Amino acid sequence: MATEVDILMQQKLKNGDTKIMYPVTKMENVIVNRKEITLDTTWTNEAAPYTKTVEVEGITTENLVRIYPIWSDVLETRAQEREEYAKISKVDSQNGSILITCDEDKPTIALKIRLEVL
Repeated sequence: MATEVDILMQQKLKNGDTKIMYPVTKMENVIVNRKEITLDTTWTNEAAPYTKTVEVEGITTENLVRIYPIWSDVLETRAQEREEYAKISKVDSQNGSILITCDEDKPTIALKIRLEVL
């Protein structure tokens, strides 16, 4: 039997309210550092996985990091950027830096990203 909460959630989903699927907590709203960086095409390791360390002042291993692409205004460039951004597998926070890992292939063009440290 559906509860009032179930019914309310179903109604919100039908109306396109994605906040109930991906709730934002107060902690997630606290951005301690926001930075825009460009990842060049130099990566460590001769074979996968490839890694890159980027210095981020004030970050610790306790912080969470979110990255977002900064898309080009040029349509053809954006298409290439989408393919290259998809090569990034994960981002880990470290003390004073982040470690970006590409599990299979590494980007072949410079990529602009916005990172948020929580």
